[in-house]
Amino acid sequence: MAEIKQYLSLQFEWVKLDSVEKLTRIVSMLAVMLISIFLVAGIFIYLSLAAVYLLAPHFGMILSFVMISGIFLVLLLLVWILRTPLIVNPVLRFFYKLFIPQKENDDENELPAKTDEP
Repeated sequence: MAEIKQYLSLQFEWVKLDSVEKLTRIVSMLAVMLISIFLVAGIFIYLSLAAVYLLAPHFGMILSFVMISGIFLVLLLLVWILRTPLIVNPVLRFFYKLFIPQKENDDENELPAKTDEP
């Protein structure tokens, strides 16, 4: 009976450690994604303003803003149309690999492990 209690205690500890590891991976991935989104948004803002000021002498300020906004609208539509392969599938794959353990005989789809040996 003591062995069963010890086994269950070890299993509970393993589940807690595994949960912490998975939660850490999720939180770190969200933090990286959030920082990346803010940086890319800032880059897009400055590049679009630069493009507007580049086009303004040729088309006027208002038409330049409309043209750049149209480009962003086309990009938004492309992302919306391709949302499954660009967004849904990678997120699904990340969570699948995180929560579903890989079988040992499924090594053909994975890259070989890196070694520190030269």
